[in-house]
Amino acid sequence: MWMKWFDDKKDIIQKIGLPRLIIIILAGVVLIAASALEKSGENKTPVNETRETDTEISDAVDIMDKYTKKKERELEEFLEKVDGIGEVEVMITLKASEKKETLQDTSENSDEGKYSHSEENVIISADEGESPYVVQVNSPQIEGVVVAAKGAGTGEKDSEIIDAVMALFSVEPHKIKVMKLK
Repeated sequence: MWMKWFDDKKDIIQKIGLPRLIIIILAGVVLIAASALEKSGENKTPVNETRETDTEISDAVDIMDKYTKKKERELEEFLEKVDGIGEVEVMITLKASEKKETLQDTSENSDEGKYSHSEENVIISADEGESPYVVQVNSPQIEGVVVAAKGAGTGEKDSEIIDAVMALFSVEPHKIKVMKLK
């Protein structure tokens, strides 16, 4: 069995030739080494880049938290003014963070029957560095709302609260929960 396997390999080596086989093996080793170097380079990010990303994420979370707290406070103050609802506590969850739309510079080119279209952000320079030109900031989308109110528990007041939340935040009724506050 081993002799047959060895004879088969010997025939392959003779057909390819020893110099070509050595070149193939060396090429394989070089490709594997290059792949390993590329993968290890991907994991190494500059310290400054990592800090900027962490700062951006932290800033985004802070902005979302402030937005949520502001909307909760506004809804609480509004609902407490409604007759029969009384003391209110509100919790709001967000679907995503705010979205910034930037000004785009578009260019179209049609050379030799080929059509190309490209868009690039318009960049502005400031003392802090370069950044894209923001034309619109869309508020975060509200995912769900929970309202606890002293006057809740009756079908009529619950419906009023749900209707108010739907009107203010465009939230679907099944994503609004009304409970009686103790």
